[in-house]
Amino acid sequence: PLVVVRASSPARAMMLLRSSTPRVVARAVGATFSSSATTASRASSSAIPAMIPRRRQRHRRVSPWVTRTFASSSSSSSSSSAPPHEGQIKIAHILMDASDEAQLDELYERVVAGADDLATLAAEYSKCPSGKANGGLIGWIGRGQTVKPFEDAAFATPIGGVTRAKTTFGVHVVQVLDQREAPAAVVNVSVEDLAEVLEVGDLDGVNLVDVREEDEWRATRIDAFTLMPLSKVMQMTEAEWDEKLAGVDKSKPTYMLCKAGVRSAHAGKEFASRGFKEVYNVMGGMDAWGRRR
Repeated sequence: PLVVVRASSPARAMMLLRSSTPRVVARAVGATFSSSATTASRASSSAIPAMIPRRRQRHRRVSPWVTRTFASSSSSSSSSSAPPHEGQIKIAHILMDASDEAQLDELYERVVAGADDLATLAAEYSKCPSGKANGGLIGWIGRGQTVKPFEDAAFATPIGGVTRAKTTFGVHVVQVLDQREAPAAVVNVSVEDLAEVLEVGDLDGVNLVDVREEDEWRATRIDAFTLMPLSKVMQMTEAEWDEKLAGVDKSKPTYMLCKAGVRSAHAGKEFASRGFKEVYNVMGGMDAWGRRR
């Protein structure tokens, strides 16, 4: 038989329920509970508030201003690590032996603090030839042109930022000076293609560059071409490049010529890296041009 016990309070009812036999039911404030574990687990959830008042969860009210401030600071923090650069970056660096890493760290701190500029320190401390000649300036580089640890550090640093890298050459302080789009690809063309360009006669609409040495040029040449020996091109400072290219229209098709097409291909990449939009390498060079005639 079912035994019903009435209690004066929910707490008293629960005490009776725990101490009674499984068939005893305690009733209080209009709610019935069975001491049977199975029955208790099936009790209506709507009866629970009537038996035992639940403690309310306290929710701290957060000011909308605080929420916005936190969100803003979180966004700022996550964006502080700049995404890797695309295209090319212009960089300068200081190179020192790995054994001088402590001194390099000191130079790094001086550059970051603004106490010294990198160019001045590079001229005094850098082991790289660029340090003495150009204040540590390497110039424009793209992906795959330097060793991986150096590339990863440089391309992950924002413009104007300074970082450190360790490579097989030693330890570096690297500064990123600028960024630009990847250069146009150099396209190979035949001497027949070049002949068509020259036959049209609109030489003002193209740039023609011969990168052979001066003695080669004096021996045989195409008069429409301007001589810029590759040996000098690759040693030009940034100031000399700026002076040489002043007034040159980089949007014009630019044809590169040498003896066999090897040096001109190399020079073509350099010109493309400096913003020339259409760069063509004449395959076979003057050798192929002579056979054509």
